[in-house]
Amino acid sequence: MTKRNGSQFKQEDDEMVLQITYTFYKFIQWPETRQQLLQHSHVVSYLVDLLYDSNAEIRKMADQTLDLIMDTDDEWAKRIRLRKFQMHNAEWLRAIEEEERGVGG
Repeated sequence: MTKRNGSQFKQEDDEMVLQITYTFYKFIQWPETRQQLLQHSHVVSYLVDLLYDSNAEIRKMADQTLDLIMDTDDEWAKRIRLRKFQMHNAEWLRAIEEEERGVGG
């Protein structure tokens, strides 16, 4: 059995996530699979979460997949824009709170 360090596992995990995200991207290109994924899974939530992954390639693939969904479905476009806005605001509020704690502490 080969010994692996934590970074090797992280790299393999990142590759797996990237491949899954790419698979979603390909499925979204076809109306039948797009409809099934959007109606019967949490793929959009998963992709939005990946926008904050530490791996730049994963963030890029998730963003491209969300853009494709937004280009093909107006209702999902509204939902995705709202989710991105909410996540951005939450991130901004955390940064402000950290700044205030740093100044006050």
